Amino acid sequence: MYGGARMRTIKAVLSLALLFSLLLNIGSYVLALDPDDFKPSTIDATETIDLLEKVAPVVKIIRNIGIIISAISLTVIGTQYIMGSSLDQKAQIKEKLFPLLCGCFLIAGIFTLVDLIISFTNNI
Repeated sequence: MYGGARMRTIKAVLSLALLFSLLLNIGSYVLALDPDDFKPSTIDATETIDLLEKVAPVVKIIRNIGIIISAISLTVIGTQYIMGSSLDQKAQIKEKLFPLLCGCFLIAGIFTLVDLIISFTNNI
């Protein structure tokens, strides 16, 4: 019923969703520990600020590179779609478009989430 490329795309998206849900569930195992066993060491605020100052520019550079690459790819595929003469060519281009859009949303979403975490931790 589905084409081979579409099935691979569905498998890839579902695999990423499964991986993401597994990563989210890692924190639930920590909650099962006895809170009395946890004796945190004191962390100097300057250590945290130093780390954030080093990480924030790298995250911004990677985010900007991802946005530029996704914009260029969307422009190229959009131009191919507009210039495509036959319906077969347009159908092939539409098959390429869905995984690309998923990737763009993942890149934008992940790095926006990291930026939000960095900005919230700066305010604390």
